[in-house]
Amino acid sequence: MRSSTPSALSASTDRPCRTLLGAAGVLLLFTPAGAVEIPERGTDQIAHFCLVAHGGPERWETVRDMRFTHVVTRYGPGNKVIQERAAEVYMRLQPHRQCRIESFTEDGKSQIIIYDGNELQLLNDGVADNDSVALKRARRRTLSLLYMASLPFNLDDEDVSLTYRGEGTISGRDVYHLRAKIRGGRIFSPADTYDYFIDQETYRVAQLVYTNSGEGVSYLVRWSEMKNFGGILRPVRWDYMASPRQKATSVEYKDLQINPGLDSSLFEIE
Repeated sequence: MRSSTPSALSASTDRPCRTLLGAAGVLLLFTPAGAVEIPERGTDQIAHFCLVAHGGPERWETVRDMRFTHVVTRYGPGNKVIQERAAEVYMRLQPHRQCRIESFTEDGKSQIIIYDGNELQLLNDGVADNDSVALKRARRRTLSLLYMASLPFNLDDEDVSLTYRGEGTISGRDVYHLRAKIRGGRIFSPADTYDYFIDQETYRVAQLVYTNSGEGVSYLVRWSEMKNFGGILRPVRWDYMASPRQKATSVEYKDLQINPGLDSSLFEIE
């Protein structure tokens, strides 16, 4: 039987925390006065309990592919919708991570992004777009989708390093704070950080803060709706805010299907 609090962390409960509040009083980021040195197994224990709370790594390993409609809504002053964008997303997670995104650009052109696990192709109205800036933006969008769709199970990825950063409180709930970095920069820069705030009682992710080191921007992510898919607890809607710009955005996975049996031809670069 697992204990509610890993014993390796008990010595850090009195560490002071620093808070940074957004415009609406939302907790954006907090860290202790200094990194807490604890046995590595304590950090791994929290991460493992988190994965179990979301369905367990063994169950997640049975997920081969998924498809869903990805709806992004951006809000302006007064919570007014200023933009809504939808895309059909097809993903393969095994044996390699691959992705296909079908959508329309703001000027009405059809757009398809195909990522075969190594190379990426961008098609606008069926014509290959080789512009370096457009390809970089498409690659970032694709890898970001792959990362978010795998949360929190990517805590167990081989190229992820984890450190324990202390404890705190979010919305009246006690949380552990784990910081993840991705070695080698396969997703983004290795200097980028992913701060997971994990509920100490349920071990579910209460909040994620992604900090883009190059842009100097932090994105606070909170899940607002979860659904159970065959024992796997998946977020299907979440809200995030970019600081310091304070732009609010919601993301929704509509009609999410797990293991629909996608054809490999979807991910072949033409």
